[in-house]
Amino acid sequence: DIIHRVTFPGESLEAITAWYTGDPANAERLARINGLEIATALRTGQNVRIPRYLLRTSKPMPRSEIAK
Repeated sequence: DIIHRVTFPGESLEAITAWYTGDPANAERLARINGLEIATALRTGQNVRIPRYLLRTSKPMPRSEIAK
């Protein structure tokens, strides 16, 4: 599994999901895994676990992915 630490203001579960899994539709699944609501604002320093079986990449998400 990968643990993504929220580093930048404005990071969303959808952006994190799209980056690591390649499919933003997995956001609901990641929300359940992490005990979150999709619409919940993420806090800087918060951790989000992405299971290995969903990973498309393990490279850290760049800041440029936040505004997409």
